Amino acid sequence: MSIISWLFLFSSYMQITHDYLTQEMGFSNTVSYLIYGVCTILTGLGLGAFLVFISECVSPRKAPVRKHYKKEDTPAEEPKENKAPSETKPRRRTRKAE
Repeated sequence: MSIISWLFLFSSYMQITHDYLTQEMGFSNTVSYLIYGVCTILTGLGLGAFLVFISECVSPRKAPVRKHYKKEDTPAEEPKENKAPSETKPRRRTRKAE
């Protein structure tokens, strides 16, 4: 069967269900339409979740690469060389911009 014939069969099934809800069950047309609306939303949510599941299986997200650094022992501090004050450069004072 072609897709068009499946749609025709589905629409006739919906019409039969609507007639059953309004005539035999005694629901109003509004309640019948609300039932169809809720079913449509739930079906869309289910199909959307299914498609997300399939797309995650086909191409899963790549987890961010975390580099694990090994904590190494800190090297022993080297002794500072004693320099005479004349050998060191004087620090310059800078003014903050106002």
